Amino acid sequence: MPSLPIHWIEARTFAHATEDEGRVQQALDAACPGAPAVRATLEGHFGNPIVRLSRRLAASEEIRDAWSHWRAAGILAAIAPE
Repeated sequence: MPSLPIHWIEARTFAHATEDEGRVQQALDAACPGAPAVRATLEGHFGNPIVRLSRRLAASEEIRDAWSHWRAAGILAAIAPE
């Protein structure tokens, strides 16, 4: 695979109080596989708990793996048709 002109990929998800954090984590893992997610606890406007899960891929190998995963899943063709 040729060199990709990408410095990093960052994905963030939010799990509100009514959502299952584990399922949100699974969605992040499916969409952007890689290193463990960073978990941050936030507070909504009315004091409701919100969890932000984020993942940043900065190593070339991680970026290539994610890119290959997206290509195999047909995501790249769907968002950037040639």
